[in-house]
Amino acid sequence: MLERFWECVGLNTLWVLGCLPVLTAGSSTVALFEVVGQRRRGEYRPIARAYWAGFRRAPLARAGITLVILLALLGAVQTLTTGMALRDATLAVVFQAAGLLGLLAVGGAVVTALPLRAQPEGRSLLASLRIAGAAGLGRPMTTVAALMLTVAVVVGVVLVPPLLLVLGWVWATLVTSLSASVLEGRQKVKSAGRRRSTW
Repeated sequence: MLERFWECVGLNTLWVLGCLPVLTAGSSTVALFEVVGQRRRGEYRPIARAYWAGFRRAPLARAGITLVILLALLGAVQTLTTGMALRDATLAVVFQAAGLLGLLAVGGAVVTALPLRAQPEGRSLLASLRIAGAAGLGRPMTTVAALMLTVAVVVGVVLVPPLLLVLGWVWATLVTSLSASVLEGRQKVKSAGRRRSTW
């Protein structure tokens, strides 16, 4: 148990350090999910080596995607705050609704796509987003749960900053479990469709 705790603290520390330059946050977060996924599958490699192997993969592509996601989130936040400042009630509602939907769409897609991206199949980010989008439409409550979990972790870290040393690992583990349940449900639907087509 104590060994697992120190692994958790070590992985979180690497993740936080990897996120500090901002543009490397994508690589760092995918590496976090890769290590968590390996542990879930029973693959045990030294934490630092496993993290570094995931971190250094496709750095430019991940930096570009990180920038796009940050800009999309900032755009959604700006739309929401603009809506709150408008005096026209109709326009205010439209802007606020657009901002909230944008935050939910971008946040939900990213959170549900991260565990898919970190799986050993080596899906591209676009493929992961496509699968996450389809799964999100089919299982919206799972996406909402992952998003609420992410918000809770962010709030927890803001209120108690030292929690960052463990909450990243907890967040990645729980989101990976949610993603696995979505994928299992998707596979069952596909299998049922194939059985019907053979009849």
